[in-house]
Amino acid sequence: MLTVYKTLSTFTTTTFGLLTPYGLSVLSDYATTMPNELLILAMQKAVDANARNMNYIKGILNNWEKEGIKTVLQAQEEEQAFKNKTESREETREEAIARKTRELEEAMKNANK
Repeated sequence: MLTVYKTLSTFTTTTFGLLTPYGLSVLSDYATTMPNELLILAMQKAVDANARNMNYIKGILNNWEKEGIKTVLQAQEEEQAFKNKTESREETREEAIARKTRELEEAMKNANK
């Protein structure tokens, strides 16, 4: 637990805020299966989302565990893939709206004939 605390102490005091004994315990548990760099990345994501709490961090770390993510590079690749998937999904919605609009216009033209 002391090793995790030393690794995270600079980040937490300058960026995240005070790390409680509970938070330290949680992070120590994750540190047994993940590198400290991933723990710091999860904390940075919490800061970026303005969600500086252990539940948010645990959610990120649990997702990474479930996805088999073991390195910062894998986490970054997964985030990019998620963004690409989300952008693709939005384009599909736009295309569906455009298609439905064309179908309605065609139906209205046929109804007026």
